[in-house]
Amino acid sequence: IYWSAASAGEFATSGTGWLMFLTLFFVVSIFSGITYILINYISMFAFIIILYQVFPTSLSVSHGEAYFTYILVSVGYILVNFFISRMFKEMYMYQRKLYEYSYTDQLTKIPNRHILKDIVPNNRLQTNATIVVVDIDKFKDINDTFGHNAGDEALITSANVLLGSFRKGQDTVIRYGGDEFLVICEGEIDIDKVHERLKESLKVGNPYNISFSIGVSLGKEGESIYDVI
Repeated sequence: IYWSAASAGEFATSGTGWLMFLTLFFVVSIFSGITYILINYISMFAFIIILYQVFPTSLSVSHGEAYFTYILVSVGYILVNFFISRMFKEMYMYQRKLYEYSYTDQLTKIPNRHILKDIVPNNRLQTNATIVVVDIDKFKDINDTFGHNAGDEALITSANVLLGSFRKGQDTVIRYGGDEFLVICEGEIDIDKVHERLKESLKVGNPYNISFSIGVSLGKEGESIYDVI
């Protein structure tokens, strides 16, 4: 096995060896996912270099034996890499779910106020933006009259109405707290058109007669988001 590994080291750096290496690399990448291609490339390259350096190259055996040793070690590498990649993927999925749970309001399924850390770094606006603050009118009366389940339904309805009334991909609707929502809009918006869309949306599927009080402010680049709010 010692001699076979030495010959495999020579074989690994030959033209045929590099061809097999590239094939093996792409197989490993398929198992691991595109995110880990660079990691696979570096680790496999280091593995081959170590194999070539550890065993003396002056020893030689049959080419077939070198094939066998190289393939055996390569299969072991694939299996180890496969399980490590699965572990990385599970960790990534766990972190992703944790992120979504931390930054998503669990009732309305829209972002909560913690998302401001991401979209407004250091609490400073990166560009000019229109900030819209929306309060549900007489929300306490809905809770007191119809119960807290009805209050939850009113919040969900309000979130959906706001999502449908602002621009997708440009405006971010956030549940800021309680019955208050915050909308961060890129640049200036036509608030009159938004107001009309809100009125039309509230005419349908609004059993609790939800209405909004709205405040609008234009924030300048570099300004504190909280000063604008």
